[in-house]
Amino acid sequence: MSNWRVAHQCPQCGAPVTLDEEVRLFVCPYCRVRLCLASRDCFHYYLPGRDGAGDENFYLPYWRLRGMYFSCRSDRVKARLLDSSIPAATLAGLPSSLGIRPQAVPLRFLDGEVGTACLPRQRSLGQAVRAVAASQPAGGRGLYAAFVGEVATLIYLPVACRRGEVVDGLDGRPLPGLSPEILRRQLEEKPPGPAWKLDFLPALCPACGWDLEGEPATLVFVCPNCARAWSATAAGLQPLAGHRLAVPLPAGARVLQVPFWRLRVAISGLELDTVADLVRLANLARVVTPELRRRELFFWLPAFKVQPRLFLRLAGLLTVSQPDDELEVLDGGQRFHPVTLPAAEALQSLRILLATLLKPRRRILPRLAGLRFAARETKLVYRPFVERGREVVDAAL
Repeated sequence: MSNWRVAHQCPQCGAPVTLDEEVRLFVCPYCRVRLCLASRDCFHYYLPGRDGAGDENFYLPYWRLRGMYFSCRSDRVKARLLDSSIPAATLAGLPSSLGIRPQAVPLRFLDGEVGTACLPRQRSLGQAVRAVAASQPAGGRGLYAAFVGEVATLIYLPVACRRGEVVDGLDGRPLPGLSPEILRRQLEEKPPGPAWKLDFLPALCPACGWDLEGEPATLVFVCPNCARAWSATAAGLQPLAGHRLAVPLPAGARVLQVPFWRLRVAISGLELDTVADLVRLANLARVVTPELRRRELFFWLPAFKVQPRLFLRLAGLLTVSQPDDELEVLDGGQRFHPVTLPAAEALQSLRILLATLLKPRRRILPRLAGLRFAARETKLVYRPFVERGREVVDAAL
């Protein structure tokens, strides 16, 4: 999948820098300042158009979707990677996608001046996902689909009104389905709301003042000094309860702490509250004991990017195993794999996960479409993986 680039300037020294669109930890190569990127909404970008004297410019909104796409058929689940863009406005005559434009022209973060000429979005993220799903091969004939997004952003495409017609602001090609009057009317009927804002937060631990470290795309920062976990929000760095499984490790082992979301979920329309319920519905080869009837069921979902089929395999294996090891608070001196998938996105995959676990599939899969999920408890839990040559092995299994 393509990873688009973003042209920007360092907020401290003003040096020009180029970022990946998924960067959330910014380190300036010139002044070495370290900043966390955050926003109240999804990230907004625009493509800079050609300058034309006297042109009236508008910007058309597009959803950019990149991540794991799962579709459930009558007897199986199909998984693939999705990389697509679709108009966020419902005007007739819009280009059907951004195409290769963002690969040729670097994106820029939306600023206040450009934002005043942006047409309103009329299609929500959920509606965009459903529209993309319906456009996939055989996508409309499936029972249901899920998009677990690594990237879901708004990108604005420039168009210019030139000599009474609307042209693409990048290549100058006419867009005959649009007219200046239509664009002006759209902007007048629904003026832009509050300007989108990108927040730069000092990458310093609020508890001890230590430099926060992590991969550029990480969403959770674990302080290397006090081992407290923080997530970057528009309101600042917020504490996040991080835990690790307390399992014995081989002496001298090289350990990598790998993050998972442990969710306790209320499911309306299906009795699936305890481990015994999972054993019964998934037809597992386990004896249902009184202890299993009392044990609450937790779903274990990867909190990092991985291939879609491996995502389901890991989630299924750990959910079925239901580890009962105690949880401990994080401590220093550990290596932590970055968190790159938020809990809200992981929750979107539960319906598909159940489709892979529960049996018989032909009878249970149609029932899953009407289920509703609500997270009762969400915990970030690191599981120790031991390096053995070129492999890493879960020490808790």
